[in-house]
Amino acid sequence: SWLLRNTDLEHGKAGWNPPKTSRYEPLERFCVEAPGFNGRRNSPSLRRFSKAFPLRAVSMVPWNPKEIVYVGEALETSTGPVLAETDAGKAVIKTLGNNEGPHALVREWVGTKAAQLLGLCTFDMAILIIPKGVKIQIGKGKIAESGPAIAFRFENGVEWNGDKSLLNRAVNKLDFARIMLLDTWVLNYDRCPPPGNKTWQPNYQNVFLKKDDSDGTRLSVITMDHSHAFNGLTIGERLTRIDMVKNQDIIGQFPQAKRFYSNSDFALGCKRVQSISESEVDEMVREVPREWEFGERECEFMKNFLLDRARVVGDPLYWSGVFKPIAGRLPI
Repeated sequence: SWLLRNTDLEHGKAGWNPPKTSRYEPLERFCVEAPGFNGRRNSPSLRRFSKAFPLRAVSMVPWNPKEIVYVGEALETSTGPVLAETDAGKAVIKTLGNNEGPHALVREWVGTKAAQLLGLCTFDMAILIIPKGVKIQIGKGKIAESGPAIAFRFENGVEWNGDKSLLNRAVNKLDFARIMLLDTWVLNYDRCPPPGNKTWQPNYQNVFLKKDDSDGTRLSVITMDHSHAFNGLTIGERLTRIDMVKNQDIIGQFPQAKRFYSNSDFALGCKRVQSISESEVDEMVREVPREWEFGERECEFMKNFLLDRARVVGDPLYWSGVFKPIAGRLPI
């Protein structure tokens, strides 16, 4: 929970207006592995996918902030992010020197990239270098360390409070099924742990509702804050243990969103998880700066976990407690 604590920000007075120029991600990017998809836009599989996961507008110009112009307030959360103005607009920045350590940034980066692989909406994210000698006060009264930080582009909206009526206004409410897939894949207990879990509590604020119009009648669900993914562990050999890879918990299953789940849509999500390739994962983890204490050894541990865990979570039988498998698979 680290965004829009300031009243002015909540009312959008300091908001960022997205560029009007945009393009659309092709559906084929997500449908290559869908059963029955024949590469044509009139494919029945593609039509089902289009209805479940509509096209998303994305900026044609990559968001790439280079420097901080002005530093605002620090937020008193575990990673102590700061609100800031950059040369590319307003941002929320997580830095080295935070109370959770450098691997919190690793988990944040990889968790967000994993969400993007599944087609979920996230904040635009970039690496921003904090120069030596620049003093930035982060949460808990600490001073940020120099080096690569994560910058997230500011958006107008509010953190979700668990109110299910708000979800009726979301244009991408079906994303909650894939949020469950994501959090189960990367063991992110910090958003919605399984019922009865005594270690973690539901954190509705890790779902952000972005305003798509001036009066907030249309909202977009944005998946945010993955700094406690991978069970909040320091990335190491423990991550590849069999009890981690084959963990059987269902994570991220919000009771308020269960009405948006369907067998056919969820089966397509499982198919996407199963189809995640080694090259996709390799590209994701190779982007992590080595200054975050993430060397070749840690890179291999993370890569192996993500691939092995995807094969487990992508199996429809894993979800037999949520959806009823038919002949060993979910119906498509």
